Amino acid sequence: MQQLTLRFEDAGVERARLQSGDPAVLETTDWPKALHSLRWQLGLSQGAFCARYRLPIEEIAAIEAGLIEPCPVLSAYLTIITRTPALVARVCASRA
Repeated sequence: MQQLTLRFEDAGVERARLQSGDPAVLETTDWPKALHSLRWQLGLSQGAFCARYRLPIEEIAAIEAGLIEPCPVLSAYLTIITRTPALVARVCASRA
């Protein structure tokens, strides 16, 4: 139970960092942790997250596994999703 509590607290801290608006956050973000935390908070699997936000699942899986870093454009997009997930989901759904 303690491990789950620590994971939840870490997720909140990481999300707050991403929502801060500080441009330096993009350069220092631990994307594997941040992406997993974001999906966990949204209650989405990798597949559901990728479908909702129109992302390639292979790339998201590789980022979460720590195999690759997102390019600057994807980093910016993930930060926007973190700040306004419902808005981005609505925009993606309206473009389907």
